[in-house]
Amino acid sequence: MEWSAPAIVVDVRPYGEGSAIVTLLTEEQGRHAGLAKGGASRAQAGLWLPGDLIEARWGARLSDQLGALSGEMVHPAAALAMDDPLALALLASCCAIAADALPEREAHPRAFRGLVSVIGHLAGGAEGVMA
Repeated sequence: MEWSAPAIVVDVRPYGEGSAIVTLLTEEQGRHAGLAKGGASRAQAGLWLPGDLIEARWGARLSDQLGALSGEMVHPAAALAMDDPLALALLASCCAIAADALPEREAHPRAFRGLVSVIGHLAGGAEGVMA
């Protein structure tokens, strides 16, 4: 089983020496986890930051397995929010809620589009998003 889709990184946990277990939010796949080999390395650390919008590819032999995850950067929202502490806190809070509150592997198109909207409006500052 394989899929490819735009996704938002909502959680990252180190796994082993240099890998990471990454949780994504996609429009059709919902909250979905995968193993990013080398995801904790210096070369890939910037890709797997909560809030980043990526083009994700997930694959596994069976649909209920953890699966392997790879991706390409589309919009580095976490890096862009680093200069504004309020924007970074808002982004981190939204990602934490999505990672913990949404059930796994169920489609959440409104939640995905809402989080994409928040990420898109963060460029103008966090005050504009919260108003």
